[in-house]
Amino acid sequence: MNAVFIQHGQPMTNTQKIASALKVQHAVVVRMIERLFVDYPDLRVTPCHPKTRQFTEDRNLRVSGTDPKTNPFNEVFEPYETEYRGQRFNAYLLNEQAFTLLLPRFETQRAKQAFREFNQRFYRMKQTLLQAKANQDNQLFQQLRIDGKATRKSLTDTLKAFVTYATDQGSKGAAHIYTNTTKAIYSRLGIEVSTAPNARDALDTNTLAQLEELENDVADTISAGMLAGEHYKEIKADVKSLLDGEYLK
Repeated sequence: MNAVFIQHGQPMTNTQKIASALKVQHAVVVRMIERLFVDYPDLRVTPCHPKTRQFTEDRNLRVSGTDPKTNPFNEVFEPYETEYRGQRFNAYLLNEQAFTLLLPRFETQRAKQAFREFNQRFYRMKQTLLQAKANQDNQLFQQLRIDGKATRKSLTDTLKAFVTYATDQGSKGAAHIYTNTTKAIYSRLGIEVSTAPNARDALDTNTLAQLEELENDVADTISAGMLAGEHYKEIKADVKSLLDGEYLK
């Protein structure tokens, strides 16, 4: 579960993910936020009133002091509407400061563990943003990104051809080949797929180079198998062996 993600250019979470981590009803988390508004009258919510949670017509309205883009160090409780099993309800987007203010209100052991895990995720996400910013001025990294786009396109084209190849041989799950292969490659290199605009932009140069090499090898393995007329299961086994093996040593 991506409990922390990038939005407004900074790490954020929401009440849905917090409720899931704490194993409590979402309404419980929302009520706890409303108690924060009572205890801290200076807290503000946009774009709706903190007590009535009535959404305004202007979905882009922001109250001074709560915009995460201009005031990244203030608590941000940003409401949004969502739907679950046909029922619409209000939820909140929180930045790290808001989250840190909220979660200590839950005193269970599960909450204490969740607090630690969320903090670690916030830290990792901030490191990701710092790495991405540093990479913008790294010429070696930028060149690797340019070179890697051709490699990625080659892998994408190969996987599309393999989906057709496997389907023609009777595969019922061929539609998942692209997603599963991509996840397996990232997992092999220890890359956590986040909701950042592009996870590759936050890799270091060494990992990015390894990723490009591995994607190229996977594409070559699949292409060679199809050219030899191997059964799609044998090709998948070859790819699995490549990803599970001592590839990086």
